[in-house]
Amino acid sequence: MAASAGPVICTRQALAGLEARGRGRVRAEAGVACAKVARFAARHDLVGGEFLAGIPGTVGGALAMNAGAWGGETWPHVEAVETIDRGGVRRERVADDFRFGYRSVEGPAGEWFLAARFVFDPGDGTAARERIREPCWPSARGRSRWARRAAARCSATRPAITPRA
Repeated sequence: MAASAGPVICTRQALAGLEARGRGRVRAEAGVACAKVARFAARHDLVGGEFLAGIPGTVGGALAMNAGAWGGETWPHVEAVETIDRGGVRRERVADDFRFGYRSVEGPAGEWFLAARFVFDPGDGTAARERIREPCWPSARGRSRWARRAAARCSATRPAITPRA
């Protein structure tokens, strides 16, 4: 095993907490799958987080890069985050402590995300669950018009793959 220049944070089977915090708020730890957050919010009759179902990663990764899908992005729904630094000091920071843009996030140096508090709108959870169930696949035959349009957007924005020589 190689020596480490600093602390090692093992997240295996950790950072998996997910809870409703009332008034449209959801707290999700960094190891929770984004799709799980989307389904959880919809089950609690919250809307606006359906796009998270299209992100194939975790909350921590989504926070680090302002991940998005289906026209939505992570940071517009973030109220606050919990971070940790190399010394093990934990902080709660508000979203205004960070600058975000298309697939980029700038914030305090030397800190890593542990959790986020998201804010979603109260609404029709059943409709949100239906939108989540309509995946963005290129072969959306037989699916709703919304899913076919989503599939068209996915294939239209997917970069071309150049074969190796």
